[in-house]
Amino acid sequence: MSGNSKVKNDNPDDFPTYLAKRKAADEGRVWTPGGAPAAAPAAAAPAAAAPAASNSKVKNDNPDDFPTYLAKRQAAAEGRVWTPGGGAPAAAAPAAAAPAASNSKVKNENPDDFPTYLAKRKAAEAGVTWTPGYK
Repeated sequence: MSGNSKVKNDNPDDFPTYLAKRKAADEGRVWTPGGAPAAAPAAAAPAAAAPAASNSKVKNDNPDDFPTYLAKRQAAAEGRVWTPGGGAPAAAAPAAAAPAASNSKVKNENPDDFPTYLAKRKAAEAGVTWTPGYK
């Protein structure tokens, strides 16, 4: 069985030795053959605690998976906003219209009623100064 693998393994250790070395490294100690404790290193600096869920020694603060990271990076390089799914950026929500009821909490700064407002607007478009009674 050992000669049929097509995967080249550069690790000369057998699997139990490999696991023992890996466990020792995870525990922050030096592995020695036979399991004997290694001589304590002289005044070693305390190591930063690594996350228990990961075997990587590199701390990655980016919560995205690699394809998402690449998509965001490419979008930024192209000067556009990245959106999930690769679609177009979401359009801004339209402004909310005032409710039809008269008890609206929206304050209207225009003191005119609607017909007066329309008459003033029509006069302004025509270039005329509005006066009461203008049609």
